[in-house]
Amino acid sequence: MTPRLPAEIGVARCGPGERPLVIAGPCAIESESLCMQVAETLGGVAGRLQIQLVFKASFDKANRTSAGSYRGPGLDEGLAVLDKVRREHGLPVTTDVHLPEQAAAAGEVCDLLQIPAFLCRQTDLLLAAAATGRAVNVKKGQFLAPEDMKHAVAKLLAGGCRDVMLCERGTFFGYGRLVNDFGGLIAMRAFGTPVIFDATHSVQRPASLGGATGGDRSLVEPLARAAAAVGVDGYFFETHPDPDQAMSDGPNMVPLEEFEVMLGRVLRIHEARVAGGTCIMHGTPRMLLAVGLSLLSLAGCGDGGRAKPTAPRQNETVRAVAVVPAEVRKQLLDGAIGVLRRLDDFDEAAAYEQVFDRLNQWSHAGVAEVPWEADPLIQRLPEELRNSVPGEALAGSTFDGMDDPTFLRDQRWLADLAASIRGEAVDDLEIADRLFAWTVRSLALVSDPPMQPTSENSGARWFRQGEILLSGRASAAQRSWIFLELLRHAGLRGVMLATQAEGGDAADAPLVPWVPAVLSDGELWLYEPTYGMPIPGPGGQGVATVRQAASDPAILEALDLPQRRYPVRAGDMERLGVLVAASPASLSRRMLLVEKSLVGSNAMSLAVPATSLVAEVAAGLPQQAEDVPAGLWAFPGTPSGCGGNSQPSCRPKSPVNWPRSPCSFLSLPVTVLRGSSGRCLPPVFASFAESSMVAAERSLPTLRQGQAKPEFAASSQACHPSRPICCGGSWDR
Repeated sequence: MTPRLPAEIGVARCGPGERPLVIAGPCAIESESLCMQVAETLGGVAGRLQIQLVFKASFDKANRTSAGSYRGPGLDEGLAVLDKVRREHGLPVTTDVHLPEQAAAAGEVCDLLQIPAFLCRQTDLLLAAAATGRAVNVKKGQFLAPEDMKHAVAKLLAGGCRDVMLCERGTFFGYGRLVNDFGGLIAMRAFGTPVIFDATHSVQRPASLGGATGGDRSLVEPLARAAAAVGVDGYFFETHPDPDQAMSDGPNMVPLEEFEVMLGRVLRIHEARVAGGTCIMHGTPRMLLAVGLSLLSLAGCGDGGRAKPTAPRQNETVRAVAVVPAEVRKQLLDGAIGVLRRLDDFDEAAAYEQVFDRLNQWSHAGVAEVPWEADPLIQRLPEELRNSVPGEALAGSTFDGMDDPTFLRDQRWLADLAASIRGEAVDDLEIADRLFAWTVRSLALVSDPPMQPTSENSGARWFRQGEILLSGRASAAQRSWIFLELLRHAGLRGVMLATQAEGGDAADAPLVPWVPAVLSDGELWLYEPTYGMPIPGPGGQGVATVRQAASDPAILEALDLPQRRYPVRAGDMERLGVLVAASPASLSRRMLLVEKSLVGSNAMSLAVPATSLVAEVAAGLPQQAEDVPAGLWAFPGTPSGCGGNSQPSCRPKSPVNWPRSPCSFLSLPVTVLRGSSGRCLPPVFASFAESSMVAAERSLPTLRQGQAKPEFAASSQACHPSRPICCGGSWDR
């Protein structure tokens, strides 16, 4: 079981993609009238500031410093007051429970149960709270490291509670003083739970008043603003009409008449951070967790007085200051990848926001230095594409909220697919054959989009990799792209071979994409995506290499169909070019940082060393390596973010991506099939003509002795890529 994200608190939701949650109210239930007065005021504040608000008050302050201090009205009377607040003001309510036997009664009234900081390790109390079916907010003990709160989360999950929240309220700094470790907010978010910042208890000074706890309410707002800049899902404040006369925690509480204005200033920073426009997203990360952050927050978090970040030079090794422990950074990155692996457990938009947020927190928390430079092949792109990829966008470490989570999702699917398909195979060609066979059988062939867009056929829809996998159909270009991606994740080197267009100088002749090839043992082995088969070698045996195709004209002539001459001949092999399949993200510094940081089951190949790959594969071509024309294959850079049924529109995208142009969206109605082994999506359609398949099967030789002819029929179903082995058993609609 994993935590639910966002967590559900009655009608409220706390987590990525949701409005900030504010837990507020007096420390203790002093009287019914006081609670009704505060609840009425807070309800108005919530409406005006458009926030989600949970009313908080305690029926028993069992952890007061002195035995003579006021504790509250007790369980029954206190819950009756909270029930009245809930009914008359329509606010979710919460209170803290100190004993396991209090949990069930509190759960009958409260939408959220709170576990006090001193009791956050009490297993029986946590299990009792979990058993109520209510959401649970656990305050981090003043004596605990943030990383140790994972045990409290595990106990609640074991008890059946998925709506778990963690709350930071300060850590002991010697005697009588609390401090906040803002890196702890990042550490606790890595557990997949929303994190709340308790600004009022963070300013406590335990027992500083002799028989009572003191504090400094003037520090409440600076700390809350600092937490907003770092990134939290909600805030905890205690407020009172007259804090100096309050029966509990008066020195820490915010005067009720000042609460709305104070909270508004905090929320402006919160909204700016979520929008990616200030502080943690685009400010100076080295200052983020510095001790002076609270002072910085007093002056606001706008552009005034703040230097703009400078993009690193192309050849510069970027150094970042490690401001949180390496283990916490690892948890953040692993947590982001973990969300992508469990998309079915989350709301999609909220999941992507969570991934985006964790990636940027990981990046800005300080990562190892990685040498990086913009790949020289970028300069060989067509001018329109080249101008759309500014160096600072590729060199930056800030992640894009629209496309980077989707890119990582697709790469996670492809990496898992590659591992599953290759199985126990170790021979390069056996692995390549398996990957190609899966690609052909899973992606029914269609004619659009083409290998290279033309004015006659510009492509109806430039799908992303994940969309191709989910649709279950692909053009020859899309099959090639998926195959090359699977090769990379399987540890093999593959490129798109291209012929040179006729006319003009050979050096400047455009490269026309032909077929994908796999480099192994110094040779380039050929795979035909349109026919859905490896190109047979001499005598129809094995898989042909480029050198074999150049020296034996019969190899490519055997691919002729009765009504269609194969467009490439042996003579073309002497002037082949190399195109590398690389999207903008795979050429960026940030994805190289991610790749170098992922280990174990999360490891995957994200960065494409295009120029060095060209140098390797050029040795497998018939011509001299220095004479091989090369570039980036434009096709992987062309997927557009079209949206909206059949309307020809494209949503604006980040400048990190290739340019978007008006496009025609192809509506794809998909029937979802569900079975015992998971969810599968059938291919939408297949347009490879039956007559062409029959003619091809008759004219093409077998690949190897004793091996069946390649299958041309469109696959009957395509699996959800996160479950590559899921199509089997009986199906029902």
